[in-house]
Amino acid sequence: MAKKKRRTKKKPKKQAVMVITAGRKKLIAELASLLADIAPATTMGKGFCVRKVAEEKGLAKCWKGKGNKRKMIGELLEGTCRGYPQKPKRLVLAIIKGGIEWSAKKGKTVSREHLDEIVRVMDELGFSLKKELAAIELPVPSRVAPPPLDLAALIDRIPLHEALRDDCVQMFKDGH
Repeated sequence: MAKKKRRTKKKPKKQAVMVITAGRKKLIAELASLLADIAPATTMGKGFCVRKVAEEKGLAKCWKGKGNKRKMIGELLEGTCRGYPQKPKRLVLAIIKGGIEWSAKKGKTVSREHLDEIVRVMDELGFSLKKELAAIELPVPSRVAPPPLDLAALIDRIPLHEALRDDCVQMFKDGH
């Protein structure tokens, strides 16, 4: 009679873990504040936000979604550094690129000095973004800014004369 083979349980691979010290926590909070100035934490529609970037990068479990946007972004960065120490650079780079475009559409400018501050903090955390951010061209901010969503919804409920109804409503929603 043949012997039965014993099944051995495979041990799960341990991922590399970055220890979050008090100094790193302070740097992460500073980085979160810098990123919050150029990117929204969440959006209601299909627009750009940090939460969607986290989902695209496979970091949805690091997104807590509680508190103000600086706290949410800080918790995302801390969770990413702690659990996935190889991903913070790609995450921050994606947030910066999307945030620059988002800010330009809103009519805000992102200065080179602001990006240099992000580079400084990332260097102190052990990630180099100098080459990547130097290659980014800062777009000219749009002079046309769309109205807030509540005003755009309000214009749909107001009865307008037919002469105004055709393209004026769409132009208002687009920010003209």
